Amino acid sequence: MKNILMILLLAGIMACSKDRLFSPESNNLLVAGPDVNFLPDIPSDLKKASETVMINSAADVPFVTKNKNKIYLQPDDFNRLPDGKQVTYPFHLEVKELLTIKDIILNDKPTVSNGRLLSTDGQILVRAYKNDVALSLNWDNNFFIEMKGMNNDLPDPEMKLFLDEESKDSTTNWQEDTTKNCVFYRQRYVCGKITTRDSVYFAIPSDLGWINIDAFVNYTNTTVVKLKSEANLTNVSTFIFFPELNSVINTWCLEKEFPIPLGVKIKVISFAFSDDDVLYSYLEDFVASPNMEINIKLSKTTKEALLAELEKL
Repeated sequence: MKNILMILLLAGIMACSKDRLFSPESNNLLVAGPDVNFLPDIPSDLKKASETVMINSAADVPFVTKNKNKIYLQPDDFNRLPDGKQVTYPFHLEVKELLTIKDIILNDKPTVSNGRLLSTDGQILVRAYKNDVALSLNWDNNFFIEMKGMNNDLPDPEMKLFLDEESKDSTTNWQEDTTKNCVFYRQRYVCGKITTRDSVYFAIPSDLGWINIDAFVNYTNTTVVKLKSEANLTNVSTFIFFPELNSVINTWCLEKEFPIPLGVKIKVISFAFSDDDVLYSYLEDFVASPNMEINIKLSKTTKEALLAELEKL
């Protein structure tokens, strides 16, 4: 009988030890600790691919994107080439559309303008090239875009146009497009204006590049979020998504003690590949509370699982 009791006791101890050993919170095989090295940057195969097309003649205008947005650009819209010649057909057009929160996150294009949250209804990149020379718009251009919103709902008349202020460290800071270089479009529209027509946004950006359809989020009571982790978060991509606002910030914002609305729902999203090509991630829902501190526990996952979670946003 004593032997049987001893065996049962040892079995119980081993069972408890096994539970602790394989607990996600303590096992480095499952949760990343300080010994796991992460690779910088989001892998290119997770990012949205650009569409590149040759515009051969006026018959190719407007260019209709995969998402049925329309881009109107013609040779007369561009400044002259470096050799002084006028741009003519054909020319290349590069377009990238970020019309889901998943793509905005994976392409690291947070919706922020000078420390303020923006509510977005879609982002689009438009660039043009002639013989590999990047083209720019002249003051008298007729460039415009007809663009659907992210959810194909009716356009929001409160939205405005924002352009990405290019920075040396590649961080995104959207600036409201208030440029007055091109005052009239066919004597009706002010450059940088956005209107609604036929259930789409009718946008007239003052420049090529990254273009965002946004509105400032109004809030007064704020808090800040601080992140901690056993893992080194230096190369970990971390975002906070605001589902009620359709807005996203990233770690760069958090390092600046970015003020966020108090009491709103948020989802923290972190992910990174280790140097042995293992993907780790952390996704959790919270409500923004005073002086929040969030402990990020990066667990092993798969690319398919991460993408499936981001699709739900």
